[in-house]
Amino acid sequence: MLDLRGRRFGCLLVLQEEGRVRGGVTWLCQCECGTKRVVRSTSLVGGSARCCGCTVQRIRDLSGQRWGRLTVLRKAGRLPSGRVTWLCRCDCGNEKVIPGDAIVRRRTVSCGCENRRIITRHGLSFSPEHRAWSGMLNRCRNPKSAAYANYGGRGIRVCKRWYDFPNFLADMGRRPAANLSLDRIDNDGNYEPANCRWATRAQQQANKRVGRVSKSGVKGVSWDQSKKKWIVRIFLGSFDDKAQAMRAHEIGERVYRAVLAQHAAAA
Repeated sequence: MLDLRGRRFGCLLVLQEEGRVRGGVTWLCQCECGTKRVVRSTSLVGGSARCCGCTVQRIRDLSGQRWGRLTVLRKAGRLPSGRVTWLCRCDCGNEKVIPGDAIVRRRTVSCGCENRRIITRHGLSFSPEHRAWSGMLNRCRNPKSAAYANYGGRGIRVCKRWYDFPNFLADMGRRPAANLSLDRIDNDGNYEPANCRWATRAQQQANKRVGRVSKSGVKGVSWDQSKKKWIVRIFLGSFDDKAQAMRAHEIGERVYRAVLAQHAAAA
């Protein structure tokens, strides 16, 4: 084991061995500012630890400077770790004490109102439209999603315009009815304005791509093993009125019989 006692690394003077952790030895060090800190030997030798965190804050006085939505008013004190804190006023009017390194490294750019503004700017964070948008992105862009293999994994993409929810909402509009959900007209196409609609479950079922076990290779045509016959299912649409649905079924059968009669006459 390398003995680091008495050695100096940047502003840190190694005082004594502190203990052992998984992956190495830790050392108690004292910074030039007087702060004591426990540091891994790998961090000291590798150069990633050179001070307790005060060096960045000693570069300049932050008073009067502006960072993001924050204006630094004055130095507020130090945390137990030795980090310098500053009293800041946000553009929204709130005042907050923030560590100097969080300010200059832009980890904190507001009192917290900026994050709240981003989350609530459209007021629809928990709406059906937002859930549909979030699910769409998750299926296409998150390899850990259970549905990724059937979407992003097979090349289905979301157009860049729809990376932002307001754009998606402007193109698709609010969901017209509670029984509708986001659907792609071309099941092999991408999520984009020209290829998406709000559709019923029946419409989406009829729009599914041909399954891997399909014997016909044609959507709507399947083999019935018990009847030993080919079954044809044709989706004619969805209707709010039962009479309209029955009428559509009647017309569909009439057209089908007419086509069969033409084929018989031609034969």
